[in-house]
Amino acid sequence: MLVDGKYRPNESYNPRFDITLGQAIGIPPLVAAAAAALPALSSSLAGGLVIGGSKVGSAVKAAERFRQTYPPGVAEALSQPYPARGMGEHVIPRRVLKDFPFLAPVVNHPANILRRPTKGEMYELHYKCDNHFDGTKLPRGLEEKGWSGAKAGLERYGPLRWAWHCTTPAMKVGTGVIGAAGVAAHEALGTKNPRIRSKGQGSTAR
Repeated sequence: MLVDGKYRPNESYNPRFDITLGQAIGIPPLVAAAAAALPALSSSLAGGLVIGGSKVGSAVKAAERFRQTYPPGVAEALSQPYPARGMGEHVIPRRVLKDFPFLAPVVNHPANILRRPTKGEMYELHYKCDNHFDGTKLPRGLEEKGWSGAKAGLERYGPLRWAWHCTTPAMKVGTGVIGAAGVAAHEALGTKNPRIRSKGQGSTAR
């Protein structure tokens, strides 16, 4: 719901527990039925259930949060699975390749890329981790033309939180060399480029 021009969760929202297959990232009908019938059980199991590299628990919780916060059409769009072929969030950003093309094998390596189960979660992560991303367009015909991180009330991560939330598990358990390079690149490229901004809705998640 909108509060002072920003979206906030509706604290009075208390529907019956239900999820759709799409919102549950394509989990099998039997699992979906069990989750709908036994919310407590599904909640306890979801955190460890991984399907196609996506945590179902995260997707289900995100879909519920989106329904509490946004108009129905927008919530449904944000709850859609993030495409497997989507670029994801690059820790060492792809824009460094403009000046350092030889870093392509490192920048495009899976160990440098973060992903989230749903489009909405991906947009949120992208906004918090990348100062160059303000928002993205939404499908036509919805209550909102685009999603904006600022309108969603999100804040950018500072260096310490960025180092934890915006680096991959491989970086966290590794030597830290690549992670340090990512932090350095993030700080060096942190200044926004006004040429690629479009009022929070013209950019697209990578």
